[in-house]
Amino acid sequence: MHVFETFLRTYERIRQSNDIDNYNDVFEETKYETIHLFNDLLTSCCIDPLLINEKKTENVESLIDIFSQLITEKRFLSAYEDYFNLREILDIVHQTTELLDEEQVKFYTDAVKEAIELYGTPSCKQKLKSVSYF
Repeated sequence: MHVFETFLRTYERIRQSNDIDNYNDVFEETKYETIHLFNDLLTSCCIDPLLINEKKTENVESLIDIFSQLITEKRFLSAYEDYFNLREILDIVHQTTELLDEEQVKFYTDAVKEAIELYGTPSCKQKLKSVSYF
């Protein structure tokens, strides 16, 4: 997430210098790859082990730590929602472990909604209407 925030700061500096057209494709590809890398790591390190009943409590605690950091990084979270759906991950955790209660799920989904409202792309904002957030 910190890498992504650095990427965004660099992007903003170049955008302000009006030289963005030369780098737009590179920035979009970097954004896409960073988000996919984060999702791959999240899935392989935390979600997949849950699905095979491996160290559930430990993995849910790791996910809660990650989610807690993620909700403070609203730009990253809104960009993540452009490609993936945190709500689906929350549902998987809730259904497979019952270690995440309804109140926690609502807390995280509210943070997702706020991030999308602040920084989401138009297509991401459209998700708010089509995806069920408690």
